[in-house]
Amino acid sequence: MRFAMSDNSSSVLISGSELGKTFSGGDGREVVVLDKLALDVIKHEVVAIVGTSGSGKSTLLQILGGLDRPSSGTVSLEGQILSEMSSEDMATIRNNHIGFVFQFHHLLKDFTAIENVMMPKLIAGDSLTQAKKKAKDLLFQVDLGDRINHKPSELSGGEQQRVAVARALSNEPKLLLADEPTGNLDSKTSEALHQLLFRMRDMCDLTMVIVTHNKQLAGLADRVLELRGGRLWDNEKRNESC
Repeated sequence: MRFAMSDNSSSVLISGSELGKTFSGGDGREVVVLDKLALDVIKHEVVAIVGTSGSGKSTLLQILGGLDRPSSGTVSLEGQILSEMSSEDMATIRNNHIGFVFQFHHLLKDFTAIENVMMPKLIAGDSLTQAKKKAKDLLFQVDLGDRINHKPSELSGGEQQRVAVARALSNEPKLLLADEPTGNLDSKTSEALHQLLFRMRDMCDLTMVIVTHNKQLAGLADRVLELRGGRLWDNEKRNESC
C-alpha cells in the first residue's frame, strides 16, 4: 500500500528549493545539472528518483545529504538550512540525522561486520560498550546475527550490503539516502534487500530517498520522480514535482 500524502507543511522532513548545480565542461562551457529543482519529502515517505545515466541523480542525492553544496538554492532538514551551514556543522548533521547506502558498500575490509557498524557511533562519541550493543542489535535486525564477526571478504555481496544498511542506521537517522543500493546484486538478492529496506523503514520510522534504475524497487516507493532536464517530474501526474 502506498503511503498517503499530506498537505501539512510541518510534516516535511527534507526540502530542496530552487536547487541549481553547474559544472565546467571540458570545453570550458557551463554544464547545468540541476535547474531550479524543487522537492519536498514528508516524514516516513519513500521517494524513488529515476532517470537516465548522467542526469544528475547522484549529484542531487549528495546535495540532499550535505555531501555537496548546490550552486544555488537551499536544502533544509526540518527547517535547518544545510546549504548555509559550516562544513563542521554539516558533518555533525550528517552523522546524527542522515544515513547513506551506496551501490558500493564501502566497508572497511580489515574490520568485522560488527566493527564496521560500530564506527558511526564511535565517531559520534559513544562508548565502546554502547556502540557494540547497538551494532549487534542492528545486525540481528538485518538477519546477520550469525555473521557479526566476519570480515567483508567472508560475506556475500548481499550480506555486505546488509552490513552497509545496518551501519547507515547506527545513529538512528531520520533520513536514509540510498544510491543504487542493489546495483551490484543479482535479482534474488536485490529483492531480499528491497524487502529489508522497507522493513527497516517501518521499524526505524525512516524517511527514504532512493536513486535507482531498478523498476521493482522504484515500484515499491510511495512516489516515483524522474530527473529530466535538471528538474524532477511526476510522470503519473505528467507535471513537474514540487
